[in-house]
Amino acid sequence: MPYNRSYFTLATMGLVLLVCVVYAGFKMTAIVKGPSIEVLSPSSGAVYNQELAVIKGKAERISTIYMNDRQIFTDNEGRFSEPLLLFAGYNILTLRATDTFGRNVSKQIKLIYQG
Repeated sequence: MPYNRSYFTLATMGLVLLVCVVYAGFKMTAIVKGPSIEVLSPSSGAVYNQELAVIKGKAERISTIYMNDRQIFTDNEGRFSEPLLLFAGYNILTLRATDTFGRNVSKQIKLIYQG
């Protein structure tokens, strides 16, 4: 009987340790991957006939995000939608995000306004 009890205790401790390791692995994703920005629309190189463009995208694992050095905000799922007034000709938009560990990521989109 004592052999079965110690085997059960060892198996339970092993299972708890395995669950802890798997959980830690999922939580380490934010540390390993860092911040990311995905621009959903418009695509780089898009040509506009109107001066207002709406930039839509998704950011993950970020603490702050900026569009042309102006802070913008995301919803609970990391999505953003921001208007941008275009100048005549060639426009370069820069999105920059920082995570809680101070790592940065940036994306540039080039848009053309033919007004």
